[in-house]
Amino acid sequence: MVAPAFELLLDNEGYRVEKSDAAGLVRVTRTSVLFESEAHCNRLCEPVQKALDKAGRARVTLILDLRSAVGKNDPAYESWFAYHRRRMLEEFPRAVLLMKTVIGKMHSERMLRSEPPGLNDIRITTDENEAFALALRPSIPSLTVRPKPF
Repeated sequence: MVAPAFELLLDNEGYRVEKSDAAGLVRVTRTSVLFESEAHCNRLCEPVQKALDKAGRARVTLILDLRSAVGKNDPAYESWFAYHRRRMLEEFPRAVLLMKTVIGKMHSERMLRSEPPGLNDIRITTDENEAFALALRPSIPSLTVRPKPF
């Protein structure tokens, strides 16, 4: 599968954010830079949140490419990022997380299970072609039946 053409929205030491209007996608790519402090985490993540807002979260699908992210098993480190992790996924009708390893996939699944309800359709894969296929698949109409008004 050939990835669609993307327009660069943000490029900082921690993230790259790109949008494809034609495909209805936003791709966020994490770099290998570790957060040095909570302030550093906020300095790198807040521009990402603004770029995602500008891209129109509710109108596009997110691909979050975390293959270059360095894992760090540190509760303080994870607490710095907890707000941003959830916020990066909020409001998107669909999101696909692209992980480097099966272990990373399992860790992300564990993190998502610990999130409060409210996030939409989130898939996790280690295969880039599958990530694009999941992101670009047509929406499945809701099977919810609403009663007709009297």
